[in-house]
Amino acid sequence: ALIAPLVVGTLGQEYNYHLGFSVAAVGMFFGLLQYYFQGRKSLAGIGQAPTNPMSKEEQKKFAKAFMLAIVVALLIFGGAYVTGHLTIDFFINTISVLGILLPVYYFSKMLTSKDVTAEEKPKVLAYLPLFLAAIVFWSLEEQGSSILALFANERTQTSLFGFPIAASWFQSLNPVFVVILTPIFVTLWTK
Repeated sequence: ALIAPLVVGTLGQEYNYHLGFSVAAVGMFFGLLQYYFQGRKSLAGIGQAPTNPMSKEEQKKFAKAFMLAIVVALLIFGGAYVTGHLTIDFFINTISVLGILLPVYYFSKMLTSKDVTAEEKPKVLAYLPLFLAAIVFWSLEEQGSSILALFANERTQTSLFGFPIAASWFQSLNPVFVVILTPIFVTLWTK
């Protein structure tokens, strides 16, 4: 996270976009190799067996609902295509509506489910503000590699004491602060 924007960003911005993209792909390949040979050992079995598996009846019900969702999506996007309304704005608006409706549905389902105990329901309600705060935080955080990088490139001074700084290097600021501040916060937390 710290080195990638420096190397890939420099290659992509200063030399060739395809070269930068290719170096990123090679880095991801080595990451997959590391996971294949090392990561699977430490993660063996984690997340494979659900604690509350669906019954056969629930699986059939889910499969029907999933197929219905696919048919509805095909009808919506097919209708938009036929009428000439299938644009990036239509797609973004559809995803935005789903991004609001699905969490509302899932939280209401959790709060009305018989599988959620009376002790757990206040905890679900207490989680809602954290969920909303996480939405706001990650919505802003994920702008860093697109909108904020363009802003840095076009609207900020990208040189320091005469040394040019590529706009992509700003992506390394977050990991730099994590590396610098982690020991400080660990010390504060353990005292």
